[in-house]
Amino acid sequence: AHSSIAGPAAASRLVHTSAQAGDSAASAPTGPLRVCVVGGGVVGLTCALRLLQLNQDAADPTAPTATTATTTPAPLARPIEVTVLAAGFGADTTTAGAAGLWGPYKLSGTEALICRWGSATYDHLMDLAHSGLAAEAGVSLCAVNSLYPQPEELPFWRHIPYNFQLLDDRMLNSVGRVGAPSSSASTSSSASSSSFATSPSSSPPSSDPPPLRCRWGYHWNSVVCEGTHYLPFLTAAVETAGGRLQRRRLAALSELDGGSVDLVVNAAGLGARELLGDGEVYPIRGQILRVRAPWVTQASRMRARR
Repeated sequence: AHSSIAGPAAASRLVHTSAQAGDSAASAPTGPLRVCVVGGGVVGLTCALRLLQLNQDAADPTAPTATTATTTPAPLARPIEVTVLAAGFGADTTTAGAAGLWGPYKLSGTEALICRWGSATYDHLMDLAHSGLAAEAGVSLCAVNSLYPQPEELPFWRHIPYNFQLLDDRMLNSVGRVGAPSSSASTSSSASSSSFATSPSSSPPSSDPPPLRCRWGYHWNSVVCEGTHYLPFLTAAVETAGGRLQRRRLAALSELDGGSVDLVVNAAGLGARELLGDGEVYPIRGQILRVRAPWVTQASRMRARR
């Protein structure tokens, strides 16, 4: 029989508990702890890498790793073998199509977890963004303006990102293009001019969008992690640390029974709908349009008027 857990932090904590010293000598199993991570997206590969890093921690407690624990863990009595099993890797995962901008969204009452996990993710990505691995990992800095039609309650996570501050009136007017003529007004004005077709000095109808209805907002520094680069980066790290990748589609987790697996980490994401028969799992977002606009150096998030 095997245990099933989910998430990098839970995976690290439970596996360490299973593999650490202190088991009774009579009942302690011998050989490595065999872990199967189901799912080849960013969560699955991160779980696999973190578990493999426990072996590195045990071999050299002074070596720098991605450890985020505040206490020194007990030494491992058993090495950990990790296999990542997934129906698809790379471009076949949800991660590959994600925009990758760090920012809490659709929280569903998980504020405490966001503060802990979101902060750890932000710090990790910021470290990558300021390292020589930034280009390889697909990580870059990005300033964000969050815009609203009226004042809102400040976000509870505002202590996590760098340089969180309210937007002043000048910035709001600039971003919202306050005072700019609307496209409809410009078009109407141009259309009413009889000299438009004959006068070289006449301006064509404006293609600018109408002014934004934003009267309040805040600015903060975020980070973009592009899945198309980050997945190969994680994959290489997992394989370098001794992990194995296996492409295989499971119909049910019970297929992993039979004594070949001691622990299963479920990182199937949307695949859990079929894998576990969980009809409550469904996608809620997924429309991303990629455009070539190198002059755009900031991200803007705007809430429409309610």
